[in-house]
Amino acid sequence: MTVCSIMVCMIETAFIWILHLVGFTIAYQKQTDAITDFSYALGFVGSIWISYYLVPFDVLNLIVAVAVTLWAFRLGGYLAFRVKLVGKDARFDEVRTSFLKFGSFWFFQAATICIMILPFKLVFADTAKTPVIWVSWWSLIYLVGFLIEAVSDWQKFQFKRRYPTSFCSVGLWKICRHPNYLGEIICWWSLALLVSYKCSGWGHIIWISPMWITFLLIKVSGIPPLEKAWTSKYSGDSDYQEYLRQTDRLSPLKWFLGVKK
Repeated sequence: MTVCSIMVCMIETAFIWILHLVGFTIAYQKQTDAITDFSYALGFVGSIWISYYLVPFDVLNLIVAVAVTLWAFRLGGYLAFRVKLVGKDARFDEVRTSFLKFGSFWFFQAATICIMILPFKLVFADTAKTPVIWVSWWSLIYLVGFLIEAVSDWQKFQFKRRYPTSFCSVGLWKICRHPNYLGEIICWWSLALLVSYKCSGWGHIIWISPMWITFLLIKVSGIPPLEKAWTSKYSGDSDYQEYLRQTDRLSPLKWFLGVKK
């Protein structure tokens, strides 16, 4: 690990934590959810561009910085827009008035950004060249994941505006239960694989990033609480039970096999 890498990591870490300290202070005092997702997106975007400008120019670094920016602004913008329409984020109904619980969420959000984004800084400082075919392939896979996540979010948003009490099983939601999470996982694994060609030494810590987001979505803050809420809400719905039987959480395999039958 070079001195440059260490300095970049320190500067980015400071940026992320200061941003979230300020964001939490405002959100708690005003009891608002309006800036939570914006802070999340800005944490990714600000830290990745700090890294980009503090190391020698490299085309691969630029591609990664742009990719992270697109992902963060798309997700943050969508979530912020949804909160604006609804007026709040239901996830915080039980914790918004608690300094400790609400602060714990903001702390965890900042820690997640650090875990996911800082490993890229170690790779950014590496000047090894990556073959064009490697960059092209994993950039394409990233775009596929990005589109899956963006389209599925938009499909569910439109569906819920028309049928707010029904479960969504249209479009990409017809072939798997969480296409938005599938797209997000694809995005982060493709970015890690994109830069993995020039990983060496401490650079191999890059794998923590996609492993962490995959763990969160599958085991912690993504699928488990969502499906628990679905089970409670739609337990008596026979169509929902059939939907569970016919579709996997993240894989479209059951749907494809069903089509073949």
